[in-house]
This record gives sequence, structure tokens and C-alpha cells, in this order.
Amino acid sequence: MDIRTIQTQDEEEIEQLIREAFEQSDHGYNDEAKLITNIRNSSCYVQDLEVVAVTESGKIVGHGLMSPCEVINEKGARFFRVGAGALECLSFLSK
Repeated sequence: MDIRTIQTQDEEEIEQLIREAFEQSDHGYNDEAKLITNIRNSSCYVQDLEVVAVTESGKIVGHGLMSPCEVINEKGARFFRVGAGALECLSFLSK
């Protein structure tokens, strides 16, 4: 298995992976793929922070997305961090 940054042609397969991963969860699918699309379309999106896990046959079986964010504490101090936006894998990998 390889981990690599996302390529534009991966987006449809990732959407299907997200749908499948969440449909099998206790909470079900609630349009999480739209959240990923919204993050990709934001000015903060960094393509190098979105990765996929790919089998030797080329099937995407995992997806991860991190997003830069700003945290402001109670004193008004600003901190810049990278936060997890999403992490999904096919169910056979999470057992």
C-alpha cells in the first residue's frame, strides 16, 4: 500500500469511499463528502495536506485531510495549527 497526495482524478473515488465509510458508522452518512468539497474550495486548502492510501492495484482504500486553522485563546493570542479535517478508510481495514 502507498500513501500519496491527492490527484484531481481521485475526487470521485474519494467521495464514494467517504460515503461507504460513513454509511457503515453508527451515525450514518450525513453529506460528509460535501464538507470535503467545501474545504477544497476554501482559500485555506493545501493540496499537499490531503492524502490517499492506495493498494497495489490502484484502489483508494483510505483518505486523510488536514487543514490549517487559527486558534485564538481567551487572552486574544493567535496560534496557527494544522487540524484534522477528515480521516476515512474502508471497513475491512479498520478491523
